[in-house]
Amino acid sequence: MSDTEQAQRNAEARRWKFDGTVNLGHVLTAAVMLIGGLGVWTQGREVMIRQDARLALVETTMTEVKSNLNKISESQQLAIRTQDKLAATLDAISRKP
Repeated sequence: MSDTEQAQRNAEARRWKFDGTVNLGHVLTAAVMLIGGLGVWTQGREVMIRQDARLALVETTMTEVKSNLNKISESQQLAIRTQDKLAATLDAISRKP
C-alpha cells in the first residue's frame, strides 16, 4: 500500500470516527432535521385530511346519485304501469259497441 493510500485511509477513518463530543453543529443539524421531518409529517397529514374530505364528498355524491337513480327507476315503473292502464282502457273502449 502506498503512502497516499495509507494517508487517504487514515483521513477517512478520522472523518467517520465519533469522538464522543457534541458541538453546536451537531445540535443545529439535528434540529434542522427534526424540524424538516415535522414539516414533512405535517404536510403529509394535511394531504391525508384533504383526501379524506374529498372521499367523503365523493361518497355523499354517490349516495345522492344512487338515490336519484332509484327515483328515476320508480318513475319509469310508474310510467309503464300508467301506460299499461291507458292501453287497457283504450282497448276496453274500442270493444264497446
